Amino acid sequence: KLSYKDQLEWDGIEDRIAALEEKHKRLEEEIAAAGSDFAKIQTLMEEQAQTAAELDEAMERWTELSLLIEELEQS
Repeated sequence: KLSYKDQLEWDGIEDRIAALEEKHKRLEEEIAAAGSDFAKIQTLMEEQAQTAAELDEAMERWTELSLLIEELEQS
């Protein structure tokens, strides 16, 4: 059985991933709309890089939890 903490994380991780994907897409659109405002583009690109890192981390954790659940179901 999953720990209480892992279960809470599992219950919300797909929503977190979807929110991060949406944020990443929104930032892409904002970067495209910024035109030649290089300071704004730089700030947006830094935020996008941070969002991408958080998304990668969330996807990795989703994979870990999925494997854990699969192992528990096979036991």
